[in-house]
Amino acid sequence: MKPDFSYRIDGMFALILPESPAGEKAMGQIMEMTDGTAKVFSTQLNALKSDLHRAGYTIQKRSARKTCSKSDLEHLFGAISH
Repeated sequence: MKPDFSYRIDGMFALILPESPAGEKAMGQIMEMTDGTAKVFSTQLNALKSDLHRAGYTIQKRSARKTCSKSDLEHLFGAISH
C-alpha cells in the first residue's frame, strides 16, 4: 500500500512529498508550515512524522533516486528531438 507521504533527506533538510489523494489534500498545510518549500530541517522530521501519524496519515522514506546513464539521456533526447 502506498503511503500518504514520503520524505527524502538531503543534507540538513527533509523534503516531504504527497503520495496519495489524502496526502495531496493535506499538503496545503505542510506548504503553509514550510513557507511553500515542503522542506523541514532533518532534526524536525521525527516530530513531523509523529504529528502526521497522530493525524492518521502514513509516511515513509522515499527510495533512492535512480540516475540515468549518459547513453540513456542521449537516447531520450534523440527521441524527443525528432
